[in-house]
Amino acid sequence: MPSTSTSPSGITSESLQAARHFQVDSTGTALTPVYEWKEDHSDEAQQLRQESFLNQFFGDLSKWTPLYMMFLLPLFAWLLQGMFRKAKYPYMWHFVHAIHLNTVFLILIPIPLVPVLTSKTFMESFKGNMPMYTLLIFVTGMFVYTYISLHTVYRRGWIRTFVKTTVFLAVFTFISLAIAAVLLIMLLSSLSETL
Repeated sequence: MPSTSTSPSGITSESLQAARHFQVDSTGTALTPVYEWKEDHSDEAQQLRQESFLNQFFGDLSKWTPLYMMFLLPLFAWLLQGMFRKAKYPYMWHFVHAIHLNTVFLILIPIPLVPVLTSKTFMESFKGNMPMYTLLIFVTGMFVYTYISLHTVYRRGWIRTFVKTTVFLAVFTFISLAIAAVLLIMLLSSLSETL
């Protein structure tokens, strides 16, 4: 057991030993540790930089995602109007249907996020088969719901509606992913400038 002798100034030998392990900066009556980053701490500094970058990235992503989705609604309605132009519905009818399908999308979106929400770390959520199954359930559910909804609203045959649904979702997915890729590149370039 170490000795705890006290000097006349009231500082114990344990305090002196602890103070020798790092520099201290006296600010008033308290001692504040001043850490020196040495070679053995470079991994910690790199990890802190990565965590800071990821926090900034996801923060900006969560800020801009609702605006991106709101921008896609008129595009979605415009594509619906073009795909089902023989129905001769006003644009706002297509827009309301786009809002409805977007609401269903937002209700179903937690399904592919289950692995992320149930894992301890973000990278751990991509291990195993669960992400693939949940993504497959989400995509299948969204396709089936859109297919039935388009058949119900536009009153076309099942086969014709299936073909139009497939083409419509393929075109919309391609356009929305292209726009998202451009926006992600812009976001990453702006973040790399700030780091």
